[in-house]
Amino acid sequence: MKQICLILALIILYNKALCQQSYTKYIDSLKKELPKSTADSNQVKILDMLAYTYSNINPDSGIKYALQALQVAQNAKWEKGIALANTELGINYGKKSAYDTAIGYHQQALSIYQKLNKQKSIAAVS
Repeated sequence: MKQICLILALIILYNKALCQQSYTKYIDSLKKELPKSTADSNQVKILDMLAYTYSNINPDSGIKYALQALQVAQNAKWEKGIALANTELGINYGKKSAYDTAIGYHQQALSIYQKLNKQKSIAAVS
C-alpha cells in the first residue's frame, strides 16, 4: 500500500512539473508578444491571457496583469476589454480566497456583458 501511495505521489509531482513547464513556455511567448502590441484590443487580450495563465500558478501576478489590461481597456474605451479584465480580476482574487472582492469584479463584468448582450460571456461569468 505504501508503495502504491509513493508511486501515485511521484506521478502527481511529475505531472505538476510538466504543467508548470508548459505554463512557463506559454507565459514566455505571451510576454514576447506584449511589446509588439499597441495599446488596443490586442494588448488587452494578451494581458488577459497572461492574467488567466498566472491565476493557476501565481494569482498576485495574475492580478497585476489584469489591472494592466483594465487600464488599457479603459483608456481605449473598449467595454468588452473592461469586462474581460474584470473577469480575470475576479478569477485571480477567487484563487486567493478573497471571495467578496472576486464577486465584485465578476458583477462588474456581468453588468457590462449584459449591456453588450454577450450571452456566452454572461453564462461564463454567472
